[in-house]
Amino acid sequence: KLVGDLNTDKMDGEAKKKAFAKFAVDDVAGVWKKLLSVDKNKEGKQKGKKLVGDMDAEDAVSCIECVLLFGLKGRLAARCSFWSFIVDISKCRTDSKFFQVDVNFVKSLYFEDDRLNQKRGRAWIRQCLNAGRLDKAMGIISTTPKVLARWVRPYSVFASPVDTTRLIAILKACSSDVRFEVQMHHHTRYTWKMVDGFPTRVYRKPRPPPAPRNEKPVSVVVGR
Repeated sequence: KLVGDLNTDKMDGEAKKKAFAKFAVDDVAGVWKKLLSVDKNKEGKQKGKKLVGDMDAEDAVSCIECVLLFGLKGRLAARCSFWSFIVDISKCRTDSKFFQVDVNFVKSLYFEDDRLNQKRGRAWIRQCLNAGRLDKAMGIISTTPKVLARWVRPYSVFASPVDTTRLIAILKACSSDVRFEVQMHHHTRYTWKMVDGFPTRVYRKPRPPPAPRNEKPVSVVVGR
């Protein structure tokens, strides 16, 4: 079960926050472990980097979203958007060319119905995955204390050197065996909402199949 689906109703406030931060990184570890199940040839050797597309990468992207959203300050963060946080990091870290390149590329994209820049933030994660440098991007974020002081609460993953070190190590281990090819505009099965400060996934209901042509709808009368 992903941490965004975790039921923490029986915990008190501080215990919830500690558990959520820990399980957020555990989620990343679990999803990346699944992605690392690479194909092997008859001799038991790895055939090459495993190619990961949109659907297989969706859980990986959502887990990173959860890490970024949890403990984030600000009006837009309360509405499940972390893009302004990423832009602020980019403005501060002019020494990191790759971070600038990825942010500017995502800025150039067009997204329909994205007033809060949730889709844009998600696209930034996908761009980092495609470029094979999400671990480096998390490293840049975790080593920008001035921005973190403005944006991050004490219980965020990025407020803990232990959690961020583990997160970066997980992402780095995956980058050598997995290659991502994901679209910037991939339509996800979920959206986010904040419940008492905790990012929670809301899964979209699948659309019903269209009614066959030339077939009258069946009406059901209750009570007969």
